[in-house]
Amino acid sequence: MATTRIVVESIAGLGILAALFFAGWSFKANQDAPGRPPASRPIPPVPDTNKNAPGNSPVKVVGGSITFRAKGGWTNVTGNIWKATNAPDTSIIQLERVIFPGTSGPPDVVTIPNINVSWQIEVDGRTPDGKAVSSGPNGAMVCVGTITGTTCTQSAGNLQIVPIGSASFYGADALTWDATQYQGIRYKDQTPPCDSAGHFCESIYQIKVTLGNGSPITFLCPDGECRVNIGPPS
Repeated sequence: MATTRIVVESIAGLGILAALFFAGWSFKANQDAPGRPPASRPIPPVPDTNKNAPGNSPVKVVGGSITFRAKGGWTNVTGNIWKATNAPDTSIIQLERVIFPGTSGPPDVVTIPNINVSWQIEVDGRTPDGKAVSSGPNGAMVCVGTITGTTCTQSAGNLQIVPIGSASFYGADALTWDATQYQGIRYKDQTPPCDSAGHFCESIYQIKVTLGNGSPITFLCPDGECRVNIGPPS
């Protein structure tokens, strides 16, 4: 059974506006994929290898465990604030394996093209049992602009990340398939019992996208394996 590809057109200053265009999409739903748990059972929080990524966007946010990957790596700004060493093209965002809140159906792909405003994305973690968004919530933010504390001042030409809530980043990238080309910074939930092994706290629960001065649009990540691709794939 084919799912649906959703394309969201954006207009400067008006956030995520306009129509949804529906077309056939050959990507198979997660709950039908062999060897994967159903959406009600999030996968364990293990580093993602990105071997199955459909395209090589310059910056990627991936699950299970929330990891930020950038071609060219990351440069520390101060404390837990990092910026992509090579400033990416931020005119297109693609979300994979997400659903709109209140809707049913398998995870899908949402593409937001032709973005000509700054934006920010909040990626939130889960409760220890993986069934709901973490309190606070704990998570991390991607900002096109400059981050002060945990506040994003949107401006062109820069992409920064920072943990939010009771969270931090691990100190080193996990050894994964594409870590040499896409250096990763992995999110770390520091709220007990999430600060110990065996919980789902570091898997993605929801993704909030805010374009310019618009309102946040929330997408759910039913199985924890969502991706955010930033910039056109190479």
